[in-house]
Amino acid sequence: KRVFVPYEIGYWYGTEASDIVRFGIGFNTSIRARFSLITYSKQFFVQNCAWQGILGMAFYMAAMPIDRPMEPLFDTVIAKTHIADMFTLTLCGPVLKSFKNSSDTDGGVMTFGYIDPFQFSGPIYYTPITHPYLYQVQVKDIAIGDESLPFVGSVSIDKVQAFVDSGTTNLVLPAPIQNAIVRYLLDYLPTAILDRISPEFWEGGIMICYPYNQVPWKYFPYITISLELAKINATDSFGTGAFDLIISPQQYLKLYQNHYIDGMPCFAFGILPADQYRDVVMEGYTVVFDRKNFRVGFAVSECS
Repeated sequence: KRVFVPYEIGYWYGTEASDIVRFGIGFNTSIRARFSLITYSKQFFVQNCAWQGILGMAFYMAAMPIDRPMEPLFDTVIAKTHIADMFTLTLCGPVLKSFKNSSDTDGGVMTFGYIDPFQFSGPIYYTPITHPYLYQVQVKDIAIGDESLPFVGSVSIDKVQAFVDSGTTNLVLPAPIQNAIVRYLLDYLPTAILDRISPEFWEGGIMICYPYNQVPWKYFPYITISLELAKINATDSFGTGAFDLIISPQQYLKLYQNHYIDGMPCFAFGILPADQYRDVVMEGYTVVFDRKNFRVGFAVSECS
């Protein structure tokens, strides 16, 4: 059967199929799962990427197509193997060649059914999933440098719901909040830095390139995103009922992997406007998708 799946931007067509999926590590088993073979897409995959498909890990409520949703692969795995209803992602992201060791990876680690303690250090702080569709959580505050953004235009920060979404390349914010961050950066950054940056950079339209030893990370401020603290962490000393995710300049100045101009690495601005908030501050964290208890956890990853 033909399948059509539209998104906020872009869409794809495909054909229903099934195949055998074998897991040889952890639980030695094979299952038959349903898939869609993507035969045509538009504005869906990143241009010139080498991706071959997507693996949907959201709840069944988000399954597509709407008229005859396919059981997500992870739901099938849980039903057939009886592992815990959780998975983790540790996304490491690309590394500058000058800083890369032979053991470094541009990828990461994904676990099914358990939490690998060797992927992170320190505690895991959980935030409740507010709606079991995508991994939607409550944002309590956003700050850039020393400036909190509790209310911007018509958007009240504590009313903003975020999607913790590994499938979105950038940190996507409501337009008034993204505009406020850009205005802060235009006031904050030294003139010598701003003189090299075109206005299109802040819109994600062009990149900036620097020699390895001149990337101006130290001039860009940190961004802090506060999330509601789940009850499991209630014994910790958080008077505000929230915990903070720290977003470094290395996270929101996105290194374009294997893209160099005159031997210089190039970067794109990874904070873009949209109608909804999507969060890929996952790089630098081990993220626990605890579906059974409707919560998402964050811990500092070993590749942060």
